[in-house]
Amino acid sequence: MEKLFRKISDKVLLQGVFIRTAIPASSIILMFGLYNLILRNYWLSVAVSYICGCVVWYLINNKYTFTKKGKKKTLEKYIFNTAVCNFAAYGLSRILIDAVFIGGGYNQTACDNSAIVVGIGLSTVFLYYVQRLRGFARHSEIASRNPDFTKKTCDAARKPIVTIIADDGFATDYTSLKEMVDSVSKSYPDKNIPCCIALQTNVVHRLRGMALEQARYSQNELGWEYCCHVDGTNLEKIENEEAIENKIRDSLKLYAKFGLDVNNIVYCEGGNDERVRRIARKYFNCGATTIGSYTGNDPNGVNTGIIGSFYLKRWALGSFYQGHGDGAGTFENDYKTAVERAITNNGWLIFMLHPNNPAHDKVQQEYFVQTIKYCIEKGVEIVTLQQGYDIFGNAVEYGDFLGSTSLKPD
Repeated sequence: MEKLFRKISDKVLLQGVFIRTAIPASSIILMFGLYNLILRNYWLSVAVSYICGCVVWYLINNKYTFTKKGKKKTLEKYIFNTAVCNFAAYGLSRILIDAVFIGGGYNQTACDNSAIVVGIGLSTVFLYYVQRLRGFARHSEIASRNPDFTKKTCDAARKPIVTIIADDGFATDYTSLKEMVDSVSKSYPDKNIPCCIALQTNVVHRLRGMALEQARYSQNELGWEYCCHVDGTNLEKIENEEAIENKIRDSLKLYAKFGLDVNNIVYCEGGNDERVRRIARKYFNCGATTIGSYTGNDPNGVNTGIIGSFYLKRWALGSFYQGHGDGAGTFENDYKTAVERAITNNGWLIFMLHPNNPAHDKVQQEYFVQTIKYCIEKGVEIVTLQQGYDIFGNAVEYGDFLGSTSLKPD
């Protein structure tokens, strides 16, 4: 009984029930009230009530369902789909009711109210099928290539991929990645290898920090991606939610000032909880943690199935391997094996690097180069975090989901 009560009282479930019942019901009540008490005009009542309903519906979904990426396009699709469906539904309803009631001696009020009832039903059906075909998902391009897009995930459009993220933004992070790219390019000159750096805002242009010119050059010329790493603060340790949000906002203002396009977050020290993920969802497309080999919670460390968009697992390469700062893996036994798991499981492997850590020495750098060459040999594409998310992002998301193969941190 207690377990059943927890399910019934689940916050996400209650939000879903509210969105799918209370808002449409209030729109319908408003429509009948406007017609029968104020406007006495069929089309004007329909238009006003659905404009109000659509605005509220979008704002609620924008907070709980939609992601940052493509919000403008999402709004445009929403307005267009709703307008077309409602015009068709209430126009057809008007024609049908007039045809049925003509010559029957019914007054105009009865006809109009009947047309509203039929229009509500037709509009619901039309919107359902339009949303199923087009939807508000971020993957319209994938959907056009994937006839099975209505499944829970986009598995049919997925392929084994690898993402490289160096944390913090020290000068050694940039040089390590650049050395790897230059070394691999000698063997594969036609291959572009985009990398990611989770940049702390407080290390730019400071002692040991990378130069802003390097960041701009690698982003604009090399196709690298820069991710939010705030100022090095573990957001999970901040008690006040407003302070968490302010920390993210301040960081985004600085990134914009730096001329960097930041769309995703990499949690510093992997620190995240429900609050952090909920707030991050308002500003970013996805978020990466350190769950994987770093904590030992998930030895597989590959993102598969229904992914946790704001709980993406990473696999340590070099420093912090298996959760201890002086640890390090080998190419044959660890990094190559991780790539092979991604291939076998058609998964997304995200490598986590800390080149500034002493454990990332020349040997580990060579393993790093070998690993990327192995990816190319096996046909595994190297992508940025955003590119990976475009491929692996779930078709539909709602609430705080950690992924079908992820475990919650202790």
